[in-house]
Amino acid sequence: MDIPKKENPYINILLWTLLIILAVFIFSKKMYGQSKEEVYKELMKQEVQHPEIVMAQILYETRHLKSNICKVNHNLFGMKLPHQRQTTAIGEDSNTFAIYRNWKESITDYLIWQTKYYKGGDYYQFIKDSGYCPSEDYVPTLKRIKI
Repeated sequence: MDIPKKENPYINILLWTLLIILAVFIFSKKMYGQSKEEVYKELMKQEVQHPEIVMAQILYETRHLKSNICKVNHNLFGMKLPHQRQTTAIGEDSNTFAIYRNWKESITDYLIWQTKYYKGGDYYQFIKDSGYCPSEDYVPTLKRIKI
């Protein structure tokens, strides 16, 4: 006669915990989905001018793709909802930051802005002159960011 083995309940708890952690990790990656490499690849695909500088802007504006505006609004640039140009934004939050369906549309919107206003020359100077630059240390900070 075989004696039935008792299952250790802690093993089941451990397995379920690991499964939940794995599911949360996979879901969060799909939900927010963008890595630095994916974002840079998209900048190149959309032919954004000065992609290294623009990538530094993204990293600065989103705290390395971790800010709430990035995660919730899919806004990589801290862009406000524009009222005088075409946009891919679908609305704005309570702080008037643009909301996008996904992060790629945020890049497309930046490209629309860049195409409309940038006419060549020193891109850092353009950022300052365009009013995009929120402070005096913005450009020096961009120059220090490693992409």
